[in-house]
Amino acid sequence: MNSPAWSPPEPAGAQVALRRLAGEDPRAARVEIVTSLCENLWPSLDGLEIAGPTPCLLAAVISELAYESWLWVMGDRTWEQFAEALAGRLDRRVVAHGPRSATAGS
Repeated sequence: MNSPAWSPPEPAGAQVALRRLAGEDPRAARVEIVTSLCENLWPSLDGLEIAGPTPCLLAAVISELAYESWLWVMGDRTWEQFAEALAGRLDRRVVAHGPRSATAGS
């Protein structure tokens, strides 16, 4: 996977909903950020001609980017900044572990 080849689309309405939840329950918001982004972004990986990323790997990578995703939710980072970090980290994880063996715990 090549980072520029996958530019994850910003999930419509997710930032507003997640920011609202963060104001009410920050701990729950941190969990929901991972869940929401995985559910919204996984379908966009389906059309790529790559093998390797799994929903578990995507969740692990988003979890690793907890600080960056929190900054996006709060409006301190743009989606483009977060998406670039996500695509780059996912690319490195798939490349580092091979196209068929990339898993969340590796």
